[in-house]
Amino acid sequence: LLDENRALVRAGFQTLENSTNAGWNALKKLCGIEGGIETWHAGFTFGPRINAAGRIGRPDAALDLFLTDLPSTADQQARFLDAANRERQTIEKEIVQEAIEEIEKTFDPDKDFGLVIAREGWHIGVIGIVASRLVRRYGRPVAVIGMDGETGRGSCRSIDAFNLLDGLNACSASLKQFGGHAMAAGLDIENKNLAAFKEQFNAFAAEQLKEADLRPVLKIDRAIGLSEVSSALMDGLKRAGPFGQDNPEPVWAVCGVTVDDSRILKEKHLKLALSDGSIHLDAIGFNMAEKLPAGPVDVAFTLQENTWNGRTTLQLNLKDIRPAE
Repeated sequence: LLDENRALVRAGFQTLENSTNAGWNALKKLCGIEGGIETWHAGFTFGPRINAAGRIGRPDAALDLFLTDLPSTADQQARFLDAANRERQTIEKEIVQEAIEEIEKTFDPDKDFGLVIAREGWHIGVIGIVASRLVRRYGRPVAVIGMDGETGRGSCRSIDAFNLLDGLNACSASLKQFGGHAMAAGLDIENKNLAAFKEQFNAFAAEQLKEADLRPVLKIDRAIGLSEVSSALMDGLKRAGPFGQDNPEPVWAVCGVTVDDSRILKEKHLKLALSDGSIHLDAIGFNMAEKLPAGPVDVAFTLQENTWNGRTTLQLNLKDIRPAE
């Protein structure tokens, strides 16, 4: 998102904000989108619903949503996409849990540098998302394969220190076909070659990563105080965005704040009220329910606006949280 790409995306978001398209307005209402459109809306609200149609449902459902002029039809199609996305989330959660259980049976961080996990019947529409979640958990390149009888289709995700295409090229004798780039790839494989692929992929990854520090690193752009989290800072961020590939959103840190209130939302999200004694701000940590804190904390976050019932407030979008040092 640099140069003309950034300008085009910004113009696109402005067009969406003022669109009279019946399908878009139905989807925006269903997603609870109020105010300006940002990249995180595309990544976490309307984007997943549009994508879900192609992953597990009817790909033409998203097209039909945006082609219709009838509000009633648009509402129906938006609800279909929302239901497809909920189904996708359920399937994804089940596969992630099954994959973790399988990996944990034998995982040795000193020996396992490239993870290959396969099972009959895993939905190929969601295995890419599953691979991404496993990469975040284990800090290693991962291939997740959905088997269908004698053949399987896989999605691979990687870490910065490992080029996936180099890894798959090293295993090409065991694969029917593959393609992608350094961080994400896909493959087709025959069941009879699965064991060999697992061994070859791990061996090549071990050569590349044995001396690497595989602990995940979250880079902080600047430590600030809660008093610096202001509308002026938000306005500056808006001018620097939209954020994305090669134009990353700044990550801030606030240290030694207290948690005035904490809640778990939908059994997986963490909602906090943070304070430094004089300033009070809300924070949301998506998929961070297990990090429910006690005592003073340090938090890393990006800043966003949260609009609810016509009222817009600043909210910290947590990237990590730890006990205060």
